[in-house]
Amino acid sequence: NQLTRLNSLPSNLKHLSVSHNRLTNISDGHRNSHHDSFDHLETINLASNMMKSLKTDDFRSMKSLRELDLSNNFVEELPKGIFKYFDDITKIDVSHNNLKIINRSSFGDNKKLETIGLEFNSINAIDPALLEDFPNLKAFNVAGNPCVKSSINLMAQLQKCFVNYEEASRTRKTTTI
Repeated sequence: NQLTRLNSLPSNLKHLSVSHNRLTNISDGHRNSHHDSFDHLETINLASNMMKSLKTDDFRSMKSLRELDLSNNFVEELPKGIFKYFDDITKIDVSHNNLKIINRSSFGDNKKLETIGLEFNSINAIDPALLEDFPNLKAFNVAGNPCVKSSINLMAQLQKCFVNYEEASRTRKTTTI
């Protein structure tokens, strides 16, 4: 359909798929009336659009969301607390984007989260504490990233990501004024 923005949506909407369009963001920076329709959303498919950056408030009104698909976009960063508004989220897919560093703080405190899809990004560093936050996590997909080698077990695969994250954190702290 080549949609470039989300306009008015039904207020009781539970499932929304706007994949394969030309969306560059979820909101245009204003609290438009269509955000009220996000209150009841359980699934949203935003895959294969043109999103490059996300804002923490993009998901503020999606408290009922259970599944979020942001795959196949151009997202470069997951801002701190981007997914903190979700109480019942079980699946987040941000595979096939341009993510480089994965911070623990991006995912919030989502105890029901079962699946995180991060495969085929440009990830070179993952906060090692990330996996401690999700007691129900069943799938953590990181294949196809620079810091992952496919021929060894998951924790060994992630070791380079964890080391790179610690180094990146030290570098950021010393250069921040």
